[in-house]
Amino acid sequence: MPSYRRPATKPLFWIVASLFFCTIHSGCSLLATTMWIVDPNDVDAEYSGLVERRVVVVCEADNSLPFDSYTVTDQLAVRVGRLIQQNVEKVDVVQASEINDWTDHNELNSYTELGAAMQANLVVLMKLHDFRVRQGSNMLQGQAHVDVEVLDVASGELVHELEPLDSTYPPNNGIPADLSNRRFEERFRQRFVRVLADQVARRFYDHDSRADIKTDRFYQE
Repeated sequence: MPSYRRPATKPLFWIVASLFFCTIHSGCSLLATTMWIVDPNDVDAEYSGLVERRVVVVCEADNSLPFDSYTVTDQLAVRVGRLIQQNVEKVDVVQASEINDWTDHNELNSYTELGAAMQANLVVLMKLHDFRVRQGSNMLQGQAHVDVEVLDVASGELVHELEPLDSTYPPNNGIPADLSNRRFEERFRQRFVRVLADQVARRFYDHDSRADIKTDRFYQE
């Protein structure tokens, strides 16, 4: 006996309700609102080639980075990998523990060699050229520059290079802070890593155009 599926009326109800709401409020763009309700992920992925691929996500630091910023590379790779795993269809992101286990016992000569060892198809390589959280003597404001490349493991070739990312958090003003309080600074650093990871990862999947506004407009400790 064929199974019976109830019609999906709920999404339609919300669309109709939202259209009615727009008609009674001035200044609402009916078409834009309707499109966003139907598909809130209104920005296409900059690179969509991770679908159905096994992927290694790694990050390397520029030699000019401050010493206390070097640990950021591992944190950034883990968070970007996690977001890609959650948002890209049928992707298989290699766990950081697998990568660390291999690098603990082998010399890393190239990232495509690492990808081959992980039986991956692609490597997402982030190059962190700048990462800082201090702004002057009594302010915190994250600043980073990241280049992102996608490497083909089989050929060893660069298959895509994303637009360079310059990130500032919060975007408009620094946060007054007692920089002798290292715990406060570290919490801010971790927050900035999360913001930066989100900005990098969403390049690989369709997303909401308001993501930056929701992430950066308000800072609350």
